[in-house]
Amino acid sequence: MLVILIVAVGVAWIVFDVERREASSPPASDDNVPDTYLVNARIKQFGADGTLRHVIHASRFTHYPRTDVTTLVAPEIDLHEVGNTPWHLTSEQGRILPAPAAGASETIELEGEVHAVRGAEGAPVTINTEALFVHPGDNYVETDRKVVIEDQRGHTTAAGMQAWLDPGRYVLHGHASQRVVSRLNPAREDISKRL
Repeated sequence: MLVILIVAVGVAWIVFDVERREASSPPASDDNVPDTYLVNARIKQFGADGTLRHVIHASRFTHYPRTDVTTLVAPEIDLHEVGNTPWHLTSEQGRILPAPAAGASETIELEGEVHAVRGAEGAPVTINTEALFVHPGDNYVETDRKVVIEDQRGHTTAAGMQAWLDPGRYVLHGHASQRVVSRLNPAREDISKRL
């Protein structure tokens, strides 16, 4: 009985000692811990000629140096270089991805209730989807998710989209379960002309 008691105390001592060492040792270092936090910040990018190209606002920016990715909480993007009327894009979250090559521009990935609107007087356009890649340097956006586009002419749904915002050119994609469908609004006659 004495031998069993001595063995039990020895095992308990070893377990206690191992737990004590693990608790006192520093945690394993993560090689991609954030190096920069910005809260409720606004980042503006200007072109070589000094004109404002785009503005990114988010309630939180977090930069990870190893991957050079910046995560965004509640981002808002204004693309000012698109014609006379800027586009305003919002989503629940996003990421600024590094440029794929030297001289190329960054890509912004938006996720969760993405809403893009161009409020041109008399001709507003809205785009709604769940995910959108924004290439602000090229005024280009794309998605492979269901997208809904609305303007004064009607309502269009598609399985995906590529859009060059400056000329206003859209390429819509469909597949077997989600075709490209457009519903046109009836032409509205100006009542004041009849009176």
